[in-house]
Amino acid sequence: MAPSPENSAHPTSPTQPDTPAEVGSDLPPCLSRTSETGPGGLELGLAPAVFAAHQFDAVPISVAQSRTFLMRCLTRWRLNTSSQAFTDCALLIVSELVTNAVLHAAPPPHHRGNRQIWLALHMQPTALICSITDPTPTPPHIPTHDLWAETGRGLHLVTALSTTWGWTPTPPPGKTVWARLTLTSS
Repeated sequence: MAPSPENSAHPTSPTQPDTPAEVGSDLPPCLSRTSETGPGGLELGLAPAVFAAHQFDAVPISVAQSRTFLMRCLTRWRLNTSSQAFTDCALLIVSELVTNAVLHAAPPPHHRGNRQIWLALHMQPTALICSITDPTPTPPHIPTHDLWAETGRGLHLVTALSTTWGWTPTPPPGKTVWARLTLTSS
């Protein structure tokens, strides 16, 4: 699971976004912070960065809510003005990763297990890393290309739009799927 602002190695105060209240008012504001990397961050090659995370229920409406949360963070971090292509790619990547978690990774609604997913956004000096943590350990896979299939293109899109992507197991049995998107200069 992605670290939350509350368990950072170096506490700092979260800042509120510069977005109007009516934009996605049903979601909490994008809490962001500039933080020093803790012991685990250095092992992952993470530089000091801005970080935000939000927990969603694994239901279809979470895809739209995740896009709203992403836009709040991009606005707060002033990345929504870097280029429309960057914003569009980030929105599509987050949409596809959350959709995959909702459709394939979370247990069915009647199952008594955890139905929560996390979206974490990690802005580094040259990249934005979007990661989704879900409660199932099943690795993501890119299906073989079928021109007539109605689904199965999500990870193809993530591969095409991101610099790189991958996944890692997370305890308790679960996983985090992430994609790195290079920041574009205006």
